Amino acid sequence: MVRDSGSKRDRHTISVEVDQRWTVSNISTSIQAVSMGLGFAWLPEEHIAKQLKMGVLVPLPLKNGGIVEVPLYLILANPDFVGPGVKHLAKIIKESLTLRN
Repeated sequence: MVRDSGSKRDRHTISVEVDQRWTVSNISTSIQAVSMGLGFAWLPEEHIAKQLKMGVLVPLPLKNGGIVEVPLYLILANPDFVGPGVKHLAKIIKESLTLRN
């Protein structure tokens, strides 16, 4: 588990109920621990592409054979007043999601 380092984190929140777990401070440490065989983790594919390609990490088969999907919402509170950077980022996100589906 990667510790939430945000300034407004709830210190009492536990997202995974297991008997034993490692808690690390960043995702690279989590990747290193999993690569060393110290457990398993839900890791973003783009962060572990090299390890997957080399066979250091392999996807674990899920009980129901599916994949984990996380909903993503793109909300522009006032789309008429966003700058060019925000518009470009929104376009990149939309195109990225379109390519995956």
